[in-house]
Amino acid sequence: MARSQPFQPQPGDFCLVSGRPWYVTKPILFGEYLNGDGFGRWVMGPDGIRHFEGFSHAFVVIERDTIVEAEPGGARTAALAPYRDTKLGGTFVSSTWDLTTAQRDRICENALKHVGRLYSGMDYAALFAHRLHLPLPGLRAYVADTEFEICSQQVDDIYFESDLHVFMDGCWQGYVTPMGLFPALTGPVAA
Repeated sequence: MARSQPFQPQPGDFCLVSGRPWYVTKPILFGEYLNGDGFGRWVMGPDGIRHFEGFSHAFVVIERDTIVEAEPGGARTAALAPYRDTKLGGTFVSSTWDLTTAQRDRICENALKHVGRLYSGMDYAALFAHRLHLPLPGLRAYVADTEFEICSQQVDDIYFESDLHVFMDGCWQGYVTPMGLFPALTGPVAA
């Protein structure tokens, strides 16, 4: 029996991953918890062992093996392969939107425009303040600001700039964590 090949995300798809080093994953999962997205969940893996599944990173594929991702040092292009390495014990999922070639090209072009943009962990605090309905002047503009982005905000912004709306439920632009992107893997989240 032939062994099936793992799914290969296409340029323009966004991906969610877990399994990064604990000192990266734990603070992100805590930020997601504060934002209402929970800490993730335990799932039974194909090896019969329970694994923690909590997505802590998101990125956009721009070529077969190249991605654009927001990192603490700034958004960058990087290789996809390390995130696909099952030896790291993480979970990897990819979006499956029905995109045209023109849409995929536009997403990739817009993703490259984000390279070099700064990362801000303070965005988790802003997202938490919004969740608590704190009346902070300029909060909406801060969350939507693309000068500083966490990885999931970058994905949302890239799609938005490509005339694709990840969230059609009236939420603020950029108001998203990696776990918050999970419901949008198969298409836009409707109201």
